[in-house]
Amino acid sequence: MSTIENEFAAATLDNDSLNNRTTDLVPDAHIFVDDKAPWVSIDDGLPQYSAGRNSERLR
Repeated sequence: MSTIENEFAAATLDNDSLNNRTTDLVPDAHIFVDDKAPWVSIDDGLPQYSAGRNSERLR
């Protein structure tokens, strides 16, 4: 089985038609962390990148 990588904003999954479906989508990093709101705390242990995956890794 091969793995396919895609980058997309999590909010793009906010669709009522997806609520009752199972999915194999699992996040493995946070991208564009420099653009998050100041009150957002990301502490799930996943890698964090300032912009895309090819940018500076922050954590």
